[in-house]
Amino acid sequence: MARSIPTPTSGRSIPAPAAGGGGGGGGNPWKDFIELPLDLTTGWTRRNGSGAGNFTITTSTDGSGNLVTIGAHGADANTNVAMQNTGATRNGMWLIRDQPLKPFELAGLELPTGQTDYWVDPEKFLIKLQLEFDTIPVTGPSGVPAGGSNWGNVIQVDIGLCYYTSDQGGSPAMPANGMHNAASMYKGGLDPTSAGNTFKAGYNNFGGRGHSWIKFKCQNSFQTTGADAIVFTAGCPIPKPKNESQTMFGGGYSTIDPFGPITQYGSSNNSITTWRLNGYRCHPYISIGGYTNGLTRGTVKIRSIKMLVQPITGRETFEAE
Repeated sequence: MARSIPTPTSGRSIPAPAAGGGGGGGGNPWKDFIELPLDLTTGWTRRNGSGAGNFTITTSTDGSGNLVTIGAHGADANTNVAMQNTGATRNGMWLIRDQPLKPFELAGLELPTGQTDYWVDPEKFLIKLQLEFDTIPVTGPSGVPAGGSNWGNVIQVDIGLCYYTSDQGGSPAMPANGMHNAASMYKGGLDPTSAGNTFKAGYNNFGGRGHSWIKFKCQNSFQTTGADAIVFTAGCPIPKPKNESQTMFGGGYSTIDPFGPITQYGSSNNSITTWRLNGYRCHPYISIGGYTNGLTRGTVKIRSIKMLVQPITGRETFEAE
């Protein structure tokens, strides 16, 4: 696939690595998403918190493309589990990319002299992670079965970054306390096709979490306007020391309505927290757990996992590799 490379401006050299480079196939690395593998046994390390030991992961292909189905349950498909996943608990199942982000390499840029290849400077890059669901993102047993797991009630799905101070050797551990941030959604107790309030989207991190009601396209009357994805965005045009606040946003939106709103929790300042970019190894991750510690079970269906590492003009002059 040929790349369409814009004319250099403001002293920037626009990279044009060979099609298929950077792990994301053809396209322009300055603006195109990188597809991460849906085969969650390749390039991902699985870590189990409480309640996730018997999760099942199935990949398949249907008329709409590739699909990964994750069964969130206990020892068998009919067993409810407690797996609350908050900033401090880290329960449920975590799938963490084996290797840290290497933003200069992903963007086709020359690594500045004296910097490590995993160096993520929030002044220079906007990082976006997107998790696109199937039409029905989360569901479970119908009605009100024992334990209150009706329709996957309280199942929570996150996508974001976790942070490490040392090389994980291709097999990252469960992140330590205070070392992750994510976009998040969770399921309420209604039938997923109901037009009522049954999904929430927002952010989940070690400093707190917040979610707002959101309509997904599986819900009656929202088939064309509803959300189908959650998105995590990280970056800050003004650099700060690594232990001071940077900016992250998490929420839900529609991938087929590019100018539609993003549903997040509160104002843009509400999801600012202390987090870890400068100087840390940043690994993308997905987690599936529970919003509360209530017993639940159900199924999560994912269509795609995408990442964008986009350079931002700052004090550094970018050069192509």
